[in-house]
Amino acid sequence: MCKDMGKETKIFIFDCDALKDEALFENALSSVPKWRREKVNAARQASDKRLSLGAGVLIERAFGGYDTSAVRFGENGKPFFEHCTQNFSISHSGSIAVLARTELEVGVDVEKITPYNAKIAARFFTPEENRLIDEWKTDEEKAEMFFRLWTLKESFIKLTGRGLSLPLKDFNISFDGDVPKIAQSFSKKEYFLFESELLQGYRLALCTDGKTDVKIRQTTI
Repeated sequence: MCKDMGKETKIFIFDCDALKDEALFENALSSVPKWRREKVNAARQASDKRLSLGAGVLIERAFGGYDTSAVRFGENGKPFFEHCTQNFSISHSGSIAVLARTELEVGVDVEKITPYNAKIAARFFTPEENRLIDEWKTDEEKAEMFFRLWTLKESFIKLTGRGLSLPLKDFNISFDGDVPKIAQSFSKKEYFLFESELLQGYRLALCTDGKTDVKIRQTTI
């Protein structure tokens, strides 16, 4: 059984561009379990292979000493370990992979900020969320708010484990000052949101079903 870390959430971050080094890539690939190697090998693009392997590296680091070959997947692909009090969530975008580990229910999302697309916002966001975006004047400001909302919403969806069966328009993200809040009918639980700019050009969001202290760690190999 993996060690209980208490109601603390650790977010591990890894820049997968380090895996452009072929020797480091092969060494890392040999260190992850078979199920993760299969995911890496199934990816078509070299960048996707690095991201998938980077996620595997983070699992090994976050659960060091635990049998990481014992990972299982829920109905919609949410990963978990049997006989473990710790939950985890992984995400990757651009060149960055992240993993959140905690005893709470958890979802984490990271996204590289790209140009704002009003059609995507209109399709997936609530009218209230779209108004938050429209309050900003420049496309750069609109893109920043779009990805704040997107990562916060994705972190909640990943926590629920329902995937795309829970439409993004079915719940709403707002802000009390600069503190993100969620209004949803999925559960009577109270959910807590955390966000960070992480690295320049990226947004990160975390959702848990209880209050938690968040600690962020940069990971290297």
